[in-house]
Formats: sequence, C-alpha cells, structure tokens
Amino acid sequence: MRGRFGVIAVRQALGAASLAVHQALFAARLAVRKALIVASIAVRQAHAAVGLAGGQVLAAASLAGGLGAWAAFADDLGPRILTAEEAPVWRAVGPLNVAGNRSCTATLISDHEAITAAHCLFHPVTRHRAAARDIKFVIGQDRDTYVAVRGVVRTALLPGYVYTGHHADLNAVPSDVALLELDALVPAALITPLQVADWPATGSRGALVDIVGYGSDRRFTASIRSDCVVADTIETMSLVDCVSVPGLSGAPVTLKVEGSAPLLVAVVSATVGPMDDPTGSLVVAVAPHLAELRARLE
Repeated sequence: MRGRFGVIAVRQALGAASLAVHQALFAARLAVRKALIVASIAVRQAHAAVGLAGGQVLAAASLAGGLGAWAAFADDLGPRILTAEEAPVWRAVGPLNVAGNRSCTATLISDHEAITAAHCLFHPVTRHRAAARDIKFVIGQDRDTYVAVRGVVRTALLPGYVYTGHHADLNAVPSDVALLELDALVPAALITPLQVADWPATGSRGALVDIVGYGSDRRFTASIRSDCVVADTIETMSLVDCVSVPGLSGAPVTLKVEGSAPLLVAVVSATVGPMDDPTGSLVVAVAPHLAELRARLE
C-alpha cells in the first residue's frame, strides 16, 4: 500500500529536530513536535493523495518514524495521575466494562448518554457484539470509589462499521465511535457531562489536546496525557503524538477552554506503531457523527 507521505522525506525533515534533542532536551521536544507538523504539511503538498476503499488514508506508518525520533525523550510528557484539583473536571469519564472481557474508557456527554469507541463493544476473540445489558459504565472511578454506576439499555454504531479484531483496520477507524444510552439519568448535581464540540474553525492540525482515561497502566484511576499535538487529520480521523495503551480506547480527546470545562472533540481509536514500541494514536471526531448515532440507537 502506498502512503500519502514519503518515508524518506519525513525522516530527512525530522533529522534536524532529532539532532536538537541532544542539544537541549526540553527545547528539542517542542522543536520535534513543530517539525512533525511542518513536515506533514510539506509532504502532503509534494505527494498526491492515494485512496483506500474510497477514502483517504492517514499515512500513520510514515509519520511513525518521525514520532519515534522524540518518543524516547518524552517521558515527562507521558501520562500522569490527575491531581486532586483536576479530578472534579473529569468526573464524567470512567472505565467501561464490557461483558467481563473488555475494558475501555467512556465519557458522559448528557445526563443519559455516553460516548466511547465502537470496537469496545465487540468480543476480542469471537468478534461478537456485546448486548447492551452486559455493559457497565463506572463514572468518575478513583481506585475503590466512584461517583455513579450505570448500565446500558441501547447502543449505536455508524453504518458500515466492521470490527476487525485486535489489529485496527484504517478503513474502520474513521467510524470507530459508539453511543451508549444509560439505564438511568445521571443528576447534574453529581456529574457535569462533557460538551461535544467540533474542532476549531482553523482546523485540527497543530492543536493541543488532552486525553484522560483508564489505561492498563492505571486501570482504576484516571490518568491524563497533556498537550498532545495533532500531527495530521484526514476527514474525521486524526493522528496525535501521545501514545495510547489498552483500556484507553474510547477515551475523550479534549480541547482546553480558558475558564471553562474542556470540550470533547474526539475519542481514542487505535495505537500507531508496533505493539512493543508505539509512537502515537489515531482518534476519531465525535461531533460529525453524533446526530446519526442518536438516530441509530437500538
């Protein structure tokens, strides 16, 4: 499969940034992030787009080499546990337990709805879709405490979504979002849902986002990946430079708003790069799909 980016060109473009890492660690991290965006734009202009199954493909494999150039130096940019001051903002987020065989992350977006990744609703081996009654949403969990627990009465997927197993198919990623209708309302006095929003009018590329979820590294307490850079976007699918882990699927990807709650613009779908050395994550926009998902609840 031909990519939209030339691997050699990307590596050359990131060479200077890699050298800068050795000169000044903190400055280099910022420089490499900037180089990712610049290189992405330059290579997009230099190469013609290639279609895959009628859609455009994000050249995650090409960018993975560039992301790897700084990954080893980005330890302090990785996940951390929410502080006591931050935790109330993220009470709408919690682990999603699916039929006892899968754990993901979901987010309350209204008093009776939650959003997650579509692949979370499928058994990883049999590939069967879980019944709504077998799904539990533990909202605002912090170790052995939580704000609320809700069951699910209906779920919705986008038309044409096909679960392909452990290895994400780029054809499926743009529609890897699911809506859950909860079995009881969640009072606003308990939890304020996160508001779903579109990416900025200026576009998503270069935006700084936060990702909060319950990954396998910290299953029972929320951790945050701050200031992740959106390196590229194709339609509703974006590549960010923060690495996801199992359990983080469906986690909210949010924009900071000065003096207000964060805005949910996407959910985590897949990891980029080899399993033993991932280099980024693919995320899927929510707002363009929300009305259709609501119409397809079943």
